[in-house]
Amino acid sequence: MAGSAASNYAPNELAEMAFALAQAFSRFYGECPVLGSDDAKVRASRLTLCMLARHVLSRALYLLGIAIPKRM
Repeated sequence: MAGSAASNYAPNELAEMAFALAQAFSRFYGECPVLGSDDAKVRASRLTLCMLARHVLSRALYLLGIAIPKRM
């Protein structure tokens, strides 16, 4: 997706992808306890998912020239 956004000079595609990811992550975070999970494997996989979502969102915002808050 980001490749097509760059080649098409369409940063809106990247912004739409970042927004969709943020919405999906927000739903996940609201429905699935991350640190509150009793199963260590589930907790670890959810933490990994959180870190990956943060990484993708931070890269997308960087490419769009949007400052990332240190804390929400």
